Amino acid sequence: VPQTQVDAETERRLAVAETSLVSERAKSDLLRVQLDSSRKTYDLKIDMSEHRIQFLERQLNEMEQQMRSLYAAFGIMNDDQAEERKRNEITMRTLLESDAAIAMEADGKEAGARVGCGSGSAAKKPPVVRGRPAKSGGVMPR
Repeated sequence: VPQTQVDAETERRLAVAETSLVSERAKSDLLRVQLDSSRKTYDLKIDMSEHRIQFLERQLNEMEQQMRSLYAAFGIMNDDQAEERKRNEITMRTLLESDAAIAMEADGKEAGARVGCGSGSAAKKPPVVRGRPAKSGGVMPR
């Protein structure tokens, strides 16, 4: 085989190898660009996720604070209502006791007046207003 033929074959192989190498370099460069783009997209998604988590954590903390405030307000209202109920119970008990004492006094006067009339004394029976004796010395209301 003549040397020129060998040289031509070598040059052809070299040209094919160089073309193949250029093609492989282009593929490699394209893959690097795609890899960089994928990394940037991944980093962007990670950043977005971190920001979303921080936002949600802030919202959660604010909601927890609001819940604590509501529970505190509810506790204060509950305490106030308990005190008011206690005052109302005391007032009602006092009114009932006073009413019972007045009724007992009126019943005692009425019983004393009946006993006095039955023994022949000149005691005058007090006037009755709505089932109870009128105050002594006063004028009966109409």
